[in-house]
Amino acid sequence: MTLICNTKNIINFFKKKIKLVLDKPVIIKSFIFNLIFFLSYTFAFTTNIDSLEKAVNNAPDKNKPEIYNTLAKAYQNSSFEKADKYTRLALEFSQKNADKKNESDAYFNLAYNYVTLNNISESKKYFQKSLDIRIELKDQLLISSSLNALGNVTRLMGNNKQALDYYFKALEIRKASGDKLLIAATNNNIGVVYKFWGNFEKALDYYLQSLRIAESLNDTTIITPALINIGNIYSDLKKYKKSLEYYFRVLEISQKTDNPSEVASIYNSIGSSYSYMKDTDNALKYFDYSYDLAKKIGNVTTQSDALNNLGELYHQLNDLDKALKYYQLSADLSAASYDVNSNATSLNNIGTIYLSQKQYKKALPFLLKSLELNTEHENMITLKGNYTNLAKVYKELGDYKKAYHYQYLYTELNDSISNESTNKKLIDLEIQFETEKKQKEIELLKNEKEIQSGIKNYLVALLVLGVLLIIVILTLFLLKIRANRMLAEKNDLISIQKNVLSKTLEDLNKTNKANEEYLKLINDELSRASEYVISLIPCPIKEGNIRTHWMLKPSSKLGGDTFGYHWLDNNHFAMYLIDVSGHGVGVSLHSVSILNTLKFQTLAGIDYKNPEQVLSTLNKVFQMREHNKLFFTIWYGVYNNETRELKFATAGHPPAVMIDNSGNASLVGTKNFVIGGTKQFNYTSDSIFINSSSKLYIFSDGVYEIRDKSGDIWSIDELMEFIRIKSSESDNDLVELYNFAMDFHQNDTLDDDFSIIKLEID
Repeated sequence: MTLICNTKNIINFFKKKIKLVLDKPVIIKSFIFNLIFFLSYTFAFTTNIDSLEKAVNNAPDKNKPEIYNTLAKAYQNSSFEKADKYTRLALEFSQKNADKKNESDAYFNLAYNYVTLNNISESKKYFQKSLDIRIELKDQLLISSSLNALGNVTRLMGNNKQALDYYFKALEIRKASGDKLLIAATNNNIGVVYKFWGNFEKALDYYLQSLRIAESLNDTTIITPALINIGNIYSDLKKYKKSLEYYFRVLEISQKTDNPSEVASIYNSIGSSYSYMKDTDNALKYFDYSYDLAKKIGNVTTQSDALNNLGELYHQLNDLDKALKYYQLSADLSAASYDVNSNATSLNNIGTIYLSQKQYKKALPFLLKSLELNTEHENMITLKGNYTNLAKVYKELGDYKKAYHYQYLYTELNDSISNESTNKKLIDLEIQFETEKKQKEIELLKNEKEIQSGIKNYLVALLVLGVLLIIVILTLFLLKIRANRMLAEKNDLISIQKNVLSKTLEDLNKTNKANEEYLKLINDELSRASEYVISLIPCPIKEGNIRTHWMLKPSSKLGGDTFGYHWLDNNHFAMYLIDVSGHGVGVSLHSVSILNTLKFQTLAGIDYKNPEQVLSTLNKVFQMREHNKLFFTIWYGVYNNETRELKFATAGHPPAVMIDNSGNASLVGTKNFVIGGTKQFNYTSDSIFINSSSKLYIFSDGVYEIRDKSGDIWSIDELMEFIRIKSSESDNDLVELYNFAMDFHQNDTLDDDFSIIKLEID
């Protein structure tokens, strides 16, 4: 009976939390989700989840859909595999029992699962299915949740007009229900769209409405995004001191609630305001804070933003080479993670650098690509930069018609966003908001005075109570005498327990000594495991028309990098390097499994001489959802000894470096998604002709993504130049490369595995 009651309470608890989470803007969804589940889940559900999993098998079929949905929600932040499993079981049993309510919840959970995989189109499809059923059931609050969720994913897909339509429909229902927290969440979402369009007045109005409600409820999960959004508006209007007031309020809340994702993001915003205020030291400090924390927690979007902001800072300081390096790193990272807005900003900034260097033809493709992305997603703020830069480029190229066109577009957009009337309205809105807060404080003071007046009427009663208090004190004195006697008895007991504790400590010291011996055994086993992994790598080939050299230095005892090469037949020589995300025993085992798959050619029905076939099949076999969320990058190539053609394909992996017989260096790679991320990806390959006496270097990103003490990152272009020079100077170039990396990093170990193969082809 107790289990049933607890289960019902837990179900209602999670329904409320999940509905609230999916009402937040998608860009802050991850840290709100962590807040809800790492607090609520830990204290409300830890002791019940095992009971639910055991009870569901014996539960009647009609009760299973709701239990499976509850379990799915519980696992959504900790285990995608379990969340997906229970979601599909909930869907199966709800359809079997014609349980429309739980069927709609199952579709909602399934859509959320696809959001975590960044598969937004599939997510939207299932949110729509959930909405269709809820409309049929006429459940208004559930309908509003589906509408709000559809608004979030639609906005991610770049259709802001349709997103706004969903938000307004959700807001209408929520106002009718009177649920203030949900109204605040939707107001914040609406403000994001208007700000994206450059309509600051409407955006601020909705942000303040959201903040007003959230402060009345003291709900920080709504207060912080509203404060961030208001700060962003003032930053875009160049009121940087005002923006810092809001950012530091958010930082204080985020640090108290232990929210690293939000802290990393707000560090970035604070750094930007300092950068615009020409406070270089503070700007650099906060950008470094942001990048380091974002990299530590795996927040790619914030990493990309921090790199782009570092580029802008060095651009202001007229250090164009450094600025261009950071802009390019940001563009590459945001493109790989499908962060359209950051990618568009980085591309525009790269174009700005080339424009300032009078390399107009080189600037043009970057600016046009940025313009395409910003126009598609209606990003009015960055469009201003596109327009003014394109006007300057076309003027210098002599195309005055286009120059005039873009200058006209810039003027129109700038007037609509930055006019004095808009600024005045924004100030009026904030004054109105602050005035309302002051009025409430006055009312509270008035109430407090009335309470103090009432206290005087009770003074006489207090005198009577004082007499009674004296009687109570006398009684307590007598009780104290008795308590002292009992305390003496307890002291004797404590003395006995102290002797027992001494014996326990002695036993504990013996246990610690045994633990140290076990730890030594474990470390010895890890060392042997590392030696085993290295033993799987083929020996260097010292003779013949293809010779190989290699180096592997894991950043920990067991890393995720490995590689191999072998002849497929008399004419075809295969070579590959694998980089599994992470470190440790599980990652190393996964890496060995992939290596053996390629080494022993266990993938059935494919041509190992065809790189794109190999990558496509690996992607199907090693999906991260089926392998403990592990994904990997790979460089795979096949050299035809007869035709001298090299076919190759890379999946999320750095390109190789080719040094031809004239000493010229070039990058060899293709742009494909990582292996294991999503099954819906078509892998492509490429090919080149290799001259005699050429050298090919294949490596992981741990060889060049190295930071020095000042925070500078060694780029792949710098690595390519190093290899070009050393390949002609020394046969010991791999050792020299590793020694340089250690000197550059100035630490005992590198942050990532250092793995590289060198092939000399006659």
